[in-house]
Amino acid sequence: MKDNNKMNPRFLSTGEIYKRYQISLKTLRYYDEIGLLSPKNRDGKNGYRYYSWDEIAKLMAIKYYQEAGVPLEKIKDFFFSQSLVEIIPLFEDIITEKEKEIRNMQIAMDNLIAWKNLVIEGERLRHKKNSSFEIKKMRKINTLCEPCTFVDGVLNSTGSLRTKCLETKQPLYGATYMEFNDFQRFGIGGSQLCFCHMEINPLCFYSIDYSELGDCTVASTIHLGSTDKIWKSYSRLIEWTGKQGLTLKGNAIERYIIDVQTIDDPNCFVTEIMLPLKEES
Repeated sequence: MKDNNKMNPRFLSTGEIYKRYQISLKTLRYYDEIGLLSPKNRDGKNGYRYYSWDEIAKLMAIKYYQEAGVPLEKIKDFFFSQSLVEIIPLFEDIITEKEKEIRNMQIAMDNLIAWKNLVIEGERLRHKKNSSFEIKKMRKINTLCEPCTFVDGVLNSTGSLRTKCLETKQPLYGATYMEFNDFQRFGIGGSQLCFCHMEINPLCFYSIDYSELGDCTVASTIHLGSTDKIWKSYSRLIEWTGKQGLTLKGNAIERYIIDVQTIDDPNCFVTEIMLPLKEES
């Protein structure tokens, strides 16, 4: 090819492409090396590349696909398809992948918002002047659940909820719950079965085995600070329910609004105690 290609309006040099479209010589060489786009016109003496307008149109398509997040290998599949019929499923595959990415990003965003809301709730409750008691409806939640035992005031896990989270690829979402089959767990001695629950993002639970918690009426109060003295808050709540003439089922649920997963200072911990009530017949 003769040097007059430098002045030929049908072709652009690599330098002109960079000026117009900010595509570097390094990038153009890489496209050539992997067989994505190799210009047909080259200077026979120095090997300079010159791109026709059809090849530049392909460069624009590559840039468009890359901005849409399509890998170069898949872009090659588009370029080397033999018919329009072959191209349609390529688009469908990419769209399916993008839908998964969007869903995963939405899950991550929901999880961050849920955690932030717990911090906001915990900070509000920490500065509330008086602890109060109330009757409320606990919503039904879907959870990952792990059985464990509570022996002489110490929680002994029989498995690892963290391992289960990793195995099922479940990130933290909302509060962690502890379910006890007897609200007198703070008594001296003895052991009992209990269950640790981690709420699952509603976008995730359909694809894994999960448990359900809640969907009941409870008597509730807030315990502030370390859970070492949480039995005092239990005692006050049990006394209050008695005065209200309420009948307890006998089990208990603790919701950890602020705990060690959020901050190291036990003085900042916020725990909701919920005692399910027997429904009147």
